Amino acid sequence: MRTLCFAAVAAALAAHTAHADPDGVLVNGKSTDHDRDLASHAVTDALRAHGWMLDTKPLAPKAANAIAACLTTREATKCASRLVHENGLGKLAVLSLSPDPEHDQTLVLNARVIVTGGDTIFLAQRYC
Repeated sequence: MRTLCFAAVAAALAAHTAHADPDGVLVNGKSTDHDRDLASHAVTDALRAHGWMLDTKPLAPKAANAIAACLTTREATKCASRLVHENGLGKLAVLSLSPDPEHDQTLVLNARVIVTGGDTIFLAQRYC
């Protein structure tokens, strides 16, 4: 069930403009390692199926933390877009997974697509 939820969010986010630079996926949050791995594989497969050219090496932890921190600021769009560009990516899908405190065995999935040079961050939220 969770794999289908992750794939549905990825498909919704995948339809944004193409770039010559490689694209990336960042999965973070307070969920288990298993859930983050499952989300990473499901979203990576779905994004590749929709034409994303994913970079094979993950972001360095310092860059991943900086981008995640950017997304919580008032200047999230400019800050995150700049950091994604500085890391050589055209687009970055950021998935934050957190347990739902009100429903046992439910994850809250917040997904954002950051497009370099853009002034918008696309956002979707699902409960899995």
